[in-house]
Amino acid sequence: MAEKDPYAVALGKVIKIFRKKFGWTQEQMEEYTGLPPKAIGKFERGERAPSSKTQFHIINNKVKEIPADEFNELLKKKLNRVSKQ
Repeated sequence: MAEKDPYAVALGKVIKIFRKKFGWTQEQMEEYTGLPPKAIGKFERGERAPSSKTQFHIINNKVKEIPADEFNELLKKKLNRVSKQ
């Protein structure tokens, strides 16, 4: 099995943290961001990193904007942890 990209893993963890923080299912996230649950699942598992355009849609969704500084700070922390593993 190929090793996962640390950035994709860290970013997936951050996406999942915010989705759960807002109490959303992957289906609700689809409604709010336009991203299918299958893609959201791949992002959350670190199988794939979303493009910068997709990240923008996640952060600036239709319901609850995620503060970019909070998102980026959490991403840095997760990336540091994943990189050390």
